[in-house]
Amino acid sequence: MSGLTNAERRAQQQFSGGILVAIGGLMIFLCGSCTAYFLGSALQQLYRAHLTVPPEPSYRVGLAQTVAIVSIVVGGLPTTLGVVLLAIGVRTLRRARAPDRPSAPTEAGR
Repeated sequence: MSGLTNAERRAQQQFSGGILVAIGGLMIFLCGSCTAYFLGSALQQLYRAHLTVPPEPSYRVGLAQTVAIVSIVVGGLPTTLGVVLLAIGVRTLRRARAPDRPSAPTEAGR
């Protein structure tokens, strides 16, 4: 055993779970909003390119497509990591707050 009491172990789990939730939430908020901004601007540029007459030059359409793909890859991976950290943190917090289950009586304890 590690020598920690149940209360100390729960406090440690609550602290680490809270840290994971905070880091995951910040990653989702910051990376997700940046990704949404760049992806939205690329999609808006693609939409405008199809509405204009005469059509937009092909380099603008290609640039918008590249920005959309890069924003999904570069921004989507840290956002996904933030979701995973948030989920692990919430799970850790729920385990720390769950009541202890009584242990089953042993043969010698009867």
